Amino acid sequence: MASPAVQSAVGGAWRACRKSRVSRLGILGGGEVVKKKIWPAVRANGHGLDRIAVCSLESRDPLGEPRHLYHRVGSDSRLPSGSLEAEGFFSPKTLWIVATPSVSHVHYALQLAGVSRVAIEKPLDATAAQARLLRPYASRGFEVYPIDHKLFNASALAFVDACRRNRRILASVRHIEGRFLEKAGFSHGRLQEDCIADVQHHPLVLIRAAFRSTGGRTSMTIDRARVSTHAPDAHGRFAAPRVWTASRLQGRVVHNGQTVTYDLLQAKGAPMDEKFVRFHDADGSVVADVDLGESGWQAHARVLAELLKPRPNMRYGLADAIAVMELIDRGRAMASQEPAYRFGELPGFLAHVPTPARRAVRGATRA
Repeated sequence: MASPAVQSAVGGAWRACRKSRVSRLGILGGGEVVKKKIWPAVRANGHGLDRIAVCSLESRDPLGEPRHLYHRVGSDSRLPSGSLEAEGFFSPKTLWIVATPSVSHVHYALQLAGVSRVAIEKPLDATAAQARLLRPYASRGFEVYPIDHKLFNASALAFVDACRRNRRILASVRHIEGRFLEKAGFSHGRLQEDCIADVQHHPLVLIRAAFRSTGGRTSMTIDRARVSTHAPDAHGRFAAPRVWTASRLQGRVVHNGQTVTYDLLQAKGAPMDEKFVRFHDADGSVVADVDLGESGWQAHARVLAELLKPRPNMRYGLADAIAVMELIDRGRAMASQEPAYRFGELPGFLAHVPTPARRAVRGATRA
């Protein structure tokens, strides 16, 4: 955590600058998400930033243009606070994005919270216990934001905003089906995270954000969880998995007395690419169809643009992100390990799940 002296010095300035433009950017991490998503968004958009700093464990700066300052983080995982403060990056006008391996997300966020605006890539941390350490920063006055870039897919963003404007969209929903199937496996060299935390995070956040946008109380439970791991890719295009790569989560959402069931299917190494979340009424007709297939860095560009606004609206808050992390941990704890499946196929517990007929109701939302 930033020193009390630094937090005290910045406290008054922070309140005065809440409506000021954030003009500096700090990035923690130099891995795949930074290189392929965040950095291209920065390079393409610029956003009028005055200064950029990158901190990572690599001995050499892993990034190219645009021009920026680079600091190597020491083996103790402490930020070089003296240098960053002298360069103006410990400031209310700085946005820090934490994009390190999830096991260190909270560790770094606590060094910055209360000093600068902080945004944390999903999941908040490796466990719910670590995520809960951020609860003191979930109240008003602190700017600590969760990031789930799939929530900023054009389709998802439009859907959540439509739900906020028109509460009737979700009023008739009784069941939600989700598919997040992808042909690819883990790329070589990528840090692997189990599929419940890494992938199922997306539909869980979307569902919670949609219902929360209408106001009132929302709770979610997981009633059953099944997981599996695909066999190695015979052609060696993808890394051999060391974690779960397929999952099925079934549970309920309760919102202001309304109960909705959900069934979320996910797999890497699948025979097809298919990513969506569909909201059905009691007759099985589609009330809303949300496409999660958008790829590339554009969603991160929308995330970055929102985070640089005077008052960011991430469509779900830090308390929501902690609740989702608790849900993920419950899913992990109850998960039933199913037999492995061949790369390019689906595990048995996903292969025979029928897709409900897509009968659209009048006025259905196609986001």
